[in-house]
Amino acid sequence: MNATVLDQPLTIEPADLARKIQEGENLVLIDVRTTGEFRSGHIPRSINIPMDEIEARLDDVPEGGQVVL
Repeated sequence: MNATVLDQPLTIEPADLARKIQEGENLVLIDVRTTGEFRSGHIPRSINIPMDEIEARLDDVPEGGQVVL
């Protein structure tokens, strides 16, 4: 994966994210909660990579869209 690291992460408001999803914007949604929390409910099309596994699983992040954690 060829990633760009930001010194300061950007933030997005939930309503703006909902709009981007509804408009079909090319996003890679990563749910960083535990697997159990993810199973209890999540945004459709999101991928579960728990926060403590992010660094080790960077290759699991699909390319081609804006990544939103």
